[in-house]
Amino acid sequence: MRSSRPAGAGRANGPHRYATAGSLGAGVQIMTFPSDRNGSGDESGGRPREPAPGPGSRENAPDAVPPPTPGPPSPTGYNAMAILSIIFAFLFAPLGIVFGHVAKRQIRRTGEQGDSLATAGLAIGYLITALVLVACCAAGVLIATGWATAPGLT
Repeated sequence: MRSSRPAGAGRANGPHRYATAGSLGAGVQIMTFPSDRNGSGDESGGRPREPAPGPGSRENAPDAVPPPTPGPPSPTGYNAMAILSIIFAFLFAPLGIVFGHVAKRQIRRTGEQGDSLATAGLAIGYLITALVLVACCAAGVLIATGWATAPGLT
């Protein structure tokens, strides 16, 4: 069975020692010099010494990636105003138009789903409103000209 340590890790090679430091990741070698010792000889008992945290440590390295920050939750459903727009386009068209415009603005800002629902609600709302206005105008013209009165009621 082969060792996962790189060759020469943890043993003395001439005047320099190469050791694998666990905090630096697998296979990363650091080099220590005899002057790194505290004067009492090899204080680590043959084990490599962990580097002290400091300006050159892994925690303060400029290439260290910060942990991801949680952002806003991703939109998962349809915009509520878009759904109300399509519903009220049939029940009370002017309210469906208002809800459609509000939904389009919210969808642009938040990126939610439902743009097609809001567009459909706007189109149906404007169409029904236009048809009702034309019907009201036609009824007014018929009443004003006398075409809509029943014989004998005048």
